[in-house]
Amino acid sequence: MKTLNIAVLLILALSSCGQSVSPDKQQPSIKSTSQEVLAIYLRMTTEICNCTSTTMKGNRPSTTLDSCYKVVVDKSIDTLIAIGYDSTSEIGRIKLLSEIRLYLCEDLYSLLKKEWADRDANKLLFKGTIVSQKQLSNGEIEIVMVDGKTKVQKKFKSQSFLRDPMQVNKNTLSYEMIIEYEVRHNSEMKQDDYYIKEGGYNGVGTINKVDN
Repeated sequence: MKTLNIAVLLILALSSCGQSVSPDKQQPSIKSTSQEVLAIYLRMTTEICNCTSTTMKGNRPSTTLDSCYKVVVDKSIDTLIAIGYDSTSEIGRIKLLSEIRLYLCEDLYSLLKKEWADRDANKLLFKGTIVSQKQLSNGEIEIVMVDGKTKVQKKFKSQSFLRDPMQVNKNTLSYEMIIEYEVRHNSEMKQDDYYIKEGGYNGVGTINKVDN
């Protein structure tokens, strides 16, 4: 299971105010209101919360949550199958998470937000729009961007185009993005170059989570 996967699903569950997530393809309807089934959800929630709080020392909340969630779900797999959940599928995990109510874990949501804020605080970020993209003789891509507020231009290098040059038009060039980059010193040219980190960008004003 990828790091932060369950934590991201937790945010989805929170944003839906405890309502069931509705993916494109639904699993068979489950009667989740019986006392017996509700007791199963409560037991799993309690086990995940306790596991996370007792094993989180020295570990990131997101990593611990992922591990604890997997342990509890794997231990309960026969019970989950009996009530109609396929916990091995992504859809099953999303629907199950909406029932388990991980937001009941005391302070977990606050800890996750703090973790992400700390990670982002250590990142080099640039928010703006693309001015130009071109491939250099060494195969690298040179990308010039302009800051949306200050209008200052900054030159970056990348291993790939941020936008497909065959599909670029005025609208896509004016599409604001946030990128994450790193500084690499070019000893030959005696200057610093700014490289966009792979996966460290998108075009919807949010930052992709990139493991360091």
